[in-house]
Amino acid sequence: MLLTKYTSARAGLAAVFAVFALAALTVGSSIANADGMTGATHAAAKNMKVSIKVKPDKMAGYNLFVTTRGFRWAPEHASGKHVKGEGHAHLLIDGVKVTRLYGNAYYMGKLASGTHQVTVELNGNDHIPYARKGHEIASNATVVVP
Repeated sequence: MLLTKYTSARAGLAAVFAVFALAALTVGSSIANADGMTGATHAAAKNMKVSIKVKPDKMAGYNLFVTTRGFRWAPEHASGKHVKGEGHAHLLIDGVKVTRLYGNAYYMGKLASGTHQVTVELNGNDHIPYARKGHEIASNATVVVP
């Protein structure tokens, strides 16, 4: 009887530790990425940054300009093995992934009338986003189309 109580208490304690360990792993390394899925992130260097500007094109539509620091564009390694500090970006318009970016300029084309949220997030070659302290390395701009 004593052995049964000891074994049950030990099993219960092990289950509690397993739940806490799983929670710590999930919270510490997961955020929602551009595809709406939750997954791991790559640790961004302290100096990794991205900023964006959206400007009307002289003919039609809008141009996107991306400035990065501490990040190397590596289109030749897209969908390949992760290499620290390099990768590509994902472009989202109104929360929907539109395309990958392999450099600092992109013609977005025409946007429908209204207010749009443009987001660029930096990702490793393997499409996993870079993040620091649980926040993706990303930049947003609001575009108002008459």
